[in-house]
This record gives sequence, structure tokens and C-alpha cells, in this order.
Amino acid sequence: MITADEKDTSGINTYSLTFKALSSPSRLKIIKLLSQQEELCVCHIQSALKCGQGLVSYHLAVLEEAGLVTHREDGTWSYYKLVEDNLVNLLSAKLYTSLVK
Repeated sequence: MITADEKDTSGINTYSLTFKALSSPSRLKIIKLLSQQEELCVCHIQSALKCGQGLVSYHLAVLEEAGLVTHREDGTWSYYKLVEDNLVNLLSAKLYTSLVK
């Protein structure tokens, strides 16, 4: 019988987080928005998605946990940007291009 020990599943857990992050249409829209700008303030993402700040923050936290976005704070404002290298390494060239272009 084949079993997976904890060492073997660490990569699986990483992929699970990443694919969970990519499974939401709203999070894919955020990736698309961020691919078109160097960085965006949460308020601009909120406006583009037409949903509340709490929901946008939740989606951004999921994307950040998966390593697909990073953020910086400037006073009370939070700005997010895409970690393109992580996205490129994860997706095929065709899928990446269709997602962000």
C-alpha cells in the first residue's frame, strides 16, 4: 500500500493553497486587474469588483497566502501587486497569457 508521509505532502499543500486561490472568479479578476497595473490600492480593486472592502481584503489575503500577490502599506492605504514570477512558474504559458493579457 502506498502512503504519503508529511514530507511528500508539503508540495501538495502548497499547490492546494495556490489552486484554491485561483478557484474564485473574483480572485481571477483581481489577478487580471493587477496584471494591468504596477500596483493597485484596495479601494481601486473594490471599485472595480463592485463589492465590499471586507470581501476584497479576504480575497487579497487568500492570494497573498498563496504567494501570488504582495502588498505594502502607505499610511492607512494598502497597495497590492502581482508576483508574476510565481504565477508564470505555476501556469502554462498559454494559460498565463489568457489570464493576464
